[in-house]
This record gives sequence, structure tokens and C-alpha cells, in this order.
Amino acid sequence: MVEKLSQAAVLVRLNTDTPEGKELSQAFHLRGIPTTVLLSPDGKEIDRILGYGNRSEWTRTLLAYLYGVDTLDDLLSRAASSPSPALYKEIAAKYLGRGDGREALVWVRKTREAAKPAEDTALLASLGLIEGEALLREDPPRGEALLRTLVTGPDKNLSEEAFSILSAHYRRAARKAPSPEEKEKAFAAMLGLYHDLLPTKGEDPDFLNDYAWHCAEQGVELERAAEAARKAVALSGEDPGILDTLAEVYYKMGKKAEALEAIEKALAKNPDDSYLQGQKKKIATMEAPPR
Repeated sequence: MVEKLSQAAVLVRLNTDTPEGKELSQAFHLRGIPTTVLLSPDGKEIDRILGYGNRSEWTRTLLAYLYGVDTLDDLLSRAASSPSPALYKEIAAKYLGRGDGREALVWVRKTREAAKPAEDTALLASLGLIEGEALLREDPPRGEALLRTLVTGPDKNLSEEAFSILSAHYRRAARKAPSPEEKEKAFAAMLGLYHDLLPTKGEDPDFLNDYAWHCAEQGVELERAAEAARKAVALSGEDPGILDTLAEVYYKMGKKAEALEAIEKALAKNPDDSYLQGQKKKIATMEAPPR
């Protein structure tokens, strides 16, 4: 398959951790990896594939784009001849994928104007995710406010996707913060996001685990994090990954014996896991509470 594709396109693979890769990631507004970007011979973007679901799906999408099917230009042409809210929403998503929040918002507005609230309920509900993420680029406070309403809303799928978008936004903000104060502000916003969801996701072991790990990383509200991690361990049937989180929380609290007990339980289930082995070594050699 690679050989056949190489006959139709020049294949280039880049490591986003290298200086060149980081520069191109910013230039192409990559939202995550892996991302496949298709360029025309003159350097114009044809389209992109976010993620990698499975080989067959990826290959079908790539081949369609190479032949101009379902690309942004194709969707724009179809929308001009047969306008519809669904097409407008696809176009908004395409622009968002390219990092063009302003144009994405233009098509979000067109979608809302063309949609019929009584018939397009699901479409309009999911459109909020595109609008919120686009606003994060163009007007961050408004984007955060919109996505937070979805996070705490009744639709579980929308809530989880909105949480994923917002949490990635806050982590990115912390990573790129120009000062310690701005970094702390981003982490505090992330913690607030967890607090918003704890009342409704208190029985979700994965969510509790994420919350506890975030607290351990930042060294904040560790007593509450330990309680959440213990509950997550019980709800998950002592999942090794969650036991590791509990061990990390105890480690940050300076509770060596408790941390060792948790990590040894994790290793009992995955004795060959090199990461867990490293965690045990780290905990076993601690002499004082880490700062």
C-alpha cells in the first residue's frame, strides 16, 4: 500500500519533537498527533486526517482526498450547489482542523441560520463543540465559557468531548505560559474544570484517576486526591494504572509505606512492567517528602 501511495504522492514523515517538527506543527496548526496533511504541488493544503482510527479507514480517506472527494474544496462546491446545515457544519469542522478559528465561526453561524431547531437538534448540539473550540482561538474567555456549559450539561458524550477540548487547552496554556503566574493560572483553571465534574462523575474510576493524577503532578489538594484515587482503585477492581496513581499521590504526600503498598499491588498484577518497576524504585529510595 505504501508503494502504491508513493506513486501518487511524496510521502514525508516528521517527528514533532524535533526543532523542524515543532516549527511545522505550529505552521500547520496541528491539534494532535498523528496528523496527516495532504499538500498540492504548489504547497496548498488539500486536506488533513486527524488521528489514525485504523488502517483501512485511514487509507480510504487518504485515497478519497487524493482524488478530491470530501476535501474542503469539494465540500464548498457541494454547499454552493446544494446548501445544507450538515454540509455547513462539515466545512466549519474542516476550517477548525486547519487552525482557522475565524472562518470556522463564519460557517458555524451559517449552520445555525440554515438549521431547523425542531429537526436538527443533534446537529446543533454538537455544533457547540466546534464553536467552542474555534472561540478558544479567537476569543478564549468566550470559548471557555461555552465549553464549560457543555462540560456540565446533560449530554454525556458532549460533556466528555468538551472536557477533552478544554483540558487540552489548559495544558497547552500551561506548557506555553510566558511566566510562572500564567502557568499557575492555567493549572488552576484545569483544577476548576475537575471540580465542575466531580459531583456528577464521582463514580467514574477513569475520571477520578485523572483528577488524582493531576493533583499529584501539581502537588495540590493531595488529601482529596488520595480519597479519589482510593475510590477509583476500588471501583476499577484494583486496576494497576490506578494503583500507580494512588502510589504517586502517597509519594507526593511523603507517605512512603502507603505508596510502596500501592505500587507493589500494581506490580503483582503486572510484574514485568518497567515503568511500575521504576516507580517502586523511586518510592523505595525516598527519604523525605518531595517538594
